Amino acid sequence: MDPVARAEPAFLVVGHVSRPHGMRGELFVEPLTDHPGDVFAPGVVLRPADAEGVRPDPELPRLSVSGARPFRRGWLITCEGIADRDSAETFRARYLMVERKRLPPLAEGEVFHYQLLGMSVVTADGCRVGEVIEVYDV
Repeated sequence: MDPVARAEPAFLVVGHVSRPHGMRGELFVEPLTDHPGDVFAPGVVLRPADAEGVRPDPELPRLSVSGARPFRRGWLITCEGIADRDSAETFRARYLMVERKRLPPLAEGEVFHYQLLGMSVVTADGCRVGEVIEVYDV
């Protein structure tokens, strides 16, 4: 199983802002990480992604998390500088990224989704089926 050689990304997507929540600038975020408590924690700096969700958007400010709590199937986060619904609206439908080097180390046997791309898919009896070209998180 040889993954395609590719550069390690500097930033990884960890959540998606669904919408503002309430009137005080909270963001309802769908987590796209197995460790939301580590990522959506006070002091963590999140970067809103560009429209394609590939890299941080240089036009949008960094978001320093000041508070976070689980809520239904996601997290409600508050960030410094976002004090009302109007300013929170700026981040609607944006992916949130974190510097990869700021994430906790992976446990034995864990991989990031991007590391699966290009790997061979082989059945238990050794028959090559194909190659991973996309990963869906369901």
